[in-house]
Amino acid sequence: MNCCQECGREFASPQLSPFTDAPCPGCQSHHTSFVSGDQLDIAFVEVEEP
Repeated sequence: MNCCQECGREFASPQLSPFTDAPCPGCQSHHTSFVSGDQLDIAFVEVEEP
């Protein structure tokens, strides 16, 4: 689920990744943020070697 920061509407992201700025279906704003879901996209992992 994404949430629009302009109008507050929560909506399912039509994009493959919810982290992309999917436009709000209510007001068409691109100021949206990821708020919930059952999948996780990992953008970066840093591992220290012993």
